[in-house]
Amino acid sequence: MGSEGVPGRGNYMVIYIRVEAGRIHGISYQTYGCPGAIAAGSALTELAKGRTLEEAKALTREDVDRLLGGLPLGKGHCADLAMGALKDALGKARE
Repeated sequence: MGSEGVPGRGNYMVIYIRVEAGRIHGISYQTYGCPGAIAAGSALTELAKGRTLEEAKALTREDVDRLLGGLPLGKGHCADLAMGALKDALGKARE
């Protein structure tokens, strides 16, 4: 499990990952935020599922933005939120 943001103070996201043999086999998220945060969390789960931990670590906010066809102006922080939660989860992951 990894998180980004502060509960009760704007957008907040938690990402849960299940790692088997060095690969992400399960990933889900919860977010408390705007529609952009919901979309970014969903996109990130699609991008990360099935990847190795190293491949997932190489994902960027631009990958999230590209999959979504672009976030609205001023919503780029939503992709950062999702990436921060994933990076936190990957840092805690056990193979």
